[in-house]
Amino acid sequence: MLEQHIDSAEESFARTLGASLWSLEEGQLRLQLRGLLCLPHVDKVELSGDLDMRLGERSRYSHRRSYSYPIRHRTHDGIHHELGKLPVQVSLEGIHTRLIDRLTVIIGTQAVKTFLVSAALLILFFHLVTRHLQTLAGFASQLRLHHLDRRIRLERSPANGLLRPDELDELAGALNFASERIEHDLVLREQVEKQRRLLAEALEQCPSGIVIMDGRGRMDYVNPRFEMITGDPAESLRGRCLFGRADSMGNRIQVVHGSRQPWNDLLQTGEWHGDVRFRRSDGQFR
Repeated sequence: MLEQHIDSAEESFARTLGASLWSLEEGQLRLQLRGLLCLPHVDKVELSGDLDMRLGERSRYSHRRSYSYPIRHRTHDGIHHELGKLPVQVSLEGIHTRLIDRLTVIIGTQAVKTFLVSAALLILFFHLVTRHLQTLAGFASQLRLHHLDRRIRLERSPANGLLRPDELDELAGALNFASERIEHDLVLREQVEKQRRLLAEALEQCPSGIVIMDGRGRMDYVNPRFEMITGDPAESLRGRCLFGRADSMGNRIQVVHGSRQPWNDLLQTGEWHGDVRFRRSDGQFR
C-alpha cells in the first residue's frame, strides 16, 4: 500500500517536476516538493541534478524506506532529457504505530470476547452441573442412619431431550438406591438381632443344659443350666473340647445309653442320642 501511494505521487509529480527543473523554476520546484512532503509517512525529499534541493528532516525512527525516481523532461522535438533524481525518504513509524494500535484493539476485543464467552460457559456449567454436584455432595455428607428416609431430587427440567437422563441423574439414583438398601438392611438387621435376643433368652432360660460347639468340637457357648450341671463357670468351658480329645472333658463323662463315641457319630451323621453320667468338678455325679 505504501509503495502504491509513492508510485501514484511520482506519476502525478514527475511531469511537472521535470518541466519546472528544465526551466529552473526554483519556487515552483520547492512548492512541488512541499506537496510531496505532505504525503503520508514521507519525512524527507531531495532533488539532485541540474538543481539540488532538500526539504524535510529525517526522523530518528530506525525503520524506514528509501525510494529514488528519475526526473525527465520531454521537449517539443520528442527527446527525453534526464535531468536528475528524486530520492524520497519514508518513515514507517506511523504505519507501525497504527498497526500496534489496531493490534491492541483486536487483542483487547478478543480478550473481552473470550472473557464473556468463558463467563457464559462457567455460568452455564454451574447451572447445569456444578450446583447439582453440590446438592449431591451435601446429601451424601448429611446422610445419617436416623435420616435414611430422605431422598435426593435434583432441580432440573423434566426428563426429555437428548441430554436426559445423564450421569447426574444416575448418581442421584445411585445415592437414593444406596439409602434405600441401607434402610432395608438395617430393618433386616434389627429383625435378626431381635430373633437372636429371643433365642439367647430362650437358651438362657432353658431347663436343659445346652452346649454349642464349633467344627473342631470346641465349646463356643454353654447356658447357665450346663454350668450348674458341670459346676464349672462358662469362661473355663469355652474353647475346651467336650468329646474326643486328650484335653477334652471325656474323662468326666460316662456314656450310659447310646453309642460310646458321641463325637464320631456327630461327625459322621450330624447327630447323637443317648444318656451320659457326668462327674462335676466337686466329684458329684449328674
